[in-house]
Amino acid sequence: MKNIITSLLLILCVSGVALAQRTEQQLLRNVIQTLPNSLEISYLIKDVGIKFRKNLLNPISHARSYHSDAKQALNLGVYSTDLGYINIYHDTPEAKSQAFLHLTAVKRMADSLRCTELFNFEVIQRLVTHSDDLDSLFKITNDIFAKLDNRFNEQKKPELSLLSLTGGWIESMYLTVSMDLEKPNKILTHEIIEQKLVLEQIEALLSFYESKPYVHQLINSLKKLHEAFAEIKTSRQVTKKRSDGTLIVEEKKAQIPKKTLQRIFKEITILRNQIIQPDK
Repeated sequence: MKNIITSLLLILCVSGVALAQRTEQQLLRNVIQTLPNSLEISYLIKDVGIKFRKNLLNPISHARSYHSDAKQALNLGVYSTDLGYINIYHDTPEAKSQAFLHLTAVKRMADSLRCTELFNFEVIQRLVTHSDDLDSLFKITNDIFAKLDNRFNEQKKPELSLLSLTGGWIESMYLTVSMDLEKPNKILTHEIIEQKLVLEQIEALLSFYESKPYVHQLINSLKKLHEAFAEIKTSRQVTKKRSDGTLIVEEKKAQIPKKTLQRIFKEITILRNQIIQPDK
């Protein structure tokens, strides 16, 4: 995760003028490559001893009700994240039976976005339902997002890559914060703290496409979540004087008060529900 944050900080150093001169797509590709894979989040959840919870997933019945490209792209990210979460628990009967259903939902989104051929669903199904070869699944999911980015650029709809990425990130945060509230754990809490910077990067990228109504609406919806993350007490150095007069520097690590975590969960749930709600 340190490498991820370092890469994101480097991205921040790009000048505003350069960003205005056609670097939006390179920035998007950099963020796609450096954001944590949804499988990483799922690993952490299982490692802290939390059982599989089907009720947290986006219902597959919703998949046939997303009609706009924006909703389909967002929920391609959501369903893909859910599939990663399911895969980590593939040795349990409930998760194993759910894997095929969610794979079908991912395929429906891919069909709607006219990019089905980018997914090798036979290989993905085998890995999700029968294999512990998670490195291969990591590689496949990363390759798919890279191909999706190219396809959406060819279609002159580059914002769809970002929407898919954002949908997946929001679902990852929904799962992570849900679990941390259910069973507090320092590892999950640290992961949530790191996402404060990731959210800022996503907001910056979305701003390039703010003229599109659905992106503008998403940016406005993210503002309250941003405000909730702003309540996190960040790391800082504190200088103290010993009794002998010498000075020492102590590192005060970032913390999330329970009240702040609850607010983050409230805002991420509202945002997530807006995304997964079927179109009228």
